[in-house]
Amino acid sequence: MPTSTHTTTEPNPSSGPRKRSVNAVSKAAVSLSSDSGYYVVAGDNMPCPLNADLAQAAKWSCNATRNLTCQALVTNAATSSNLGQCVAAAQNVAAGLSCRSNVIEDSTAKTAANNPFGFNLRAFSDRVSKEELVYKLSEGKLSGYGYNCRPTKIGVPLGRVTRPCKPEEASLAVIRPGSVPEEICAIVGGKGFEQMAKGYFDSGIFAAGVGRGLLNTCSPSRFCREDYICQQMPDFVTSARFNVSAPALNNLRSRKIGFCTPTYFVYQLRLDGHPNPR
Repeated sequence: MPTSTHTTTEPNPSSGPRKRSVNAVSKAAVSLSSDSGYYVVAGDNMPCPLNADLAQAAKWSCNATRNLTCQALVTNAATSSNLGQCVAAAQNVAAGLSCRSNVIEDSTAKTAANNPFGFNLRAFSDRVSKEELVYKLSEGKLSGYGYNCRPTKIGVPLGRVTRPCKPEEASLAVIRPGSVPEEICAIVGGKGFEQMAKGYFDSGIFAAGVGRGLLNTCSPSRFCREDYICQQMPDFVTSARFNVSAPALNNLRSRKIGFCTPTYFVYQLRLDGHPNPR
């Protein structure tokens, strides 16, 4: 996770201009050796430079061996510079990927173009004026084991690829020692989270209300998108309802394998004030 507290008002690759940690980009692009820094390719969903805003020596690229390309998933005419996102090819669609592109209607351009305070102060009134699918995926109710692009309005900006877990995936027994999977049958929001959002919280109700779904994994060497966090698989998955064995859970924890989840599912914190999709 980023350790720097220094912030700057750069455009957010997932939602337009917002305050963000400088280290969120630098950590995605730079790997430090004992004696010097050097650039490495960026992985799925990670930021990437789109144009000539950066000097050539400061640029980095998406991982071509994974068929990732830098694409502008967010367009905001009010920003002077933009970052893209490393996007997988259609044949490599997997859980956790961004799956929608947005055009942002920026309130700053209308109300405070020359007011430095207006840049973040009025960001809450930005809106998504246009949204399109990146991949040809279903958008409606989850069914079967086909991938689905979940809508932004449920709390996943730029959408998110997921699908129901197969029985063998739900037990986590398919995750073998020595291998780090790209996908995992994780914990997803349900009625328990909705109850918490109303202003009161009961851990028992929350645990009973959450569901399972296939999401992307994270580890010390595999990062989440900058507005997500890496969450450890919770203890309650070993209950009779979820039927995950203690050894399977301990295997994940000992290897520091988690799953990427929105910050507000854990902290009740939005990192960058994503614009209202409605």
